[in-house]
Amino acid sequence: MTIYQTLLGEDFSRLHPMLQKRYALPVEQPFYAIGVMHKIETGAKWLRPFYAMATKTRFLFPESGEDVPFTICNTCRALPSGELEVHHIFRLWVKEITNN
Repeated sequence: MTIYQTLLGEDFSRLHPMLQKRYALPVEQPFYAIGVMHKIETGAKWLRPFYAMATKTRFLFPESGEDVPFTICNTCRALPSGELEVHHIFRLWVKEITNN
């Protein structure tokens, strides 16, 4: 059983079949995807201090761009406590960095 099936229980079967396939993330079997984000926009200027702090922890990024290639790798893994977590590696290739 995957982490998403565990969390959603019976409701997992109510997801669209393509979503079930996407979220069938067995432990230690990574899901890889590549794509292009057509537009990435930075939030409001008053959020800049939050972006600066979030960037240090790799939680958010302040860049903007168009047609930005990306890759993602999600891996479900077991913690020493036995709980499951999903580890995300998300990479963007921003051609021109614009911090609006």
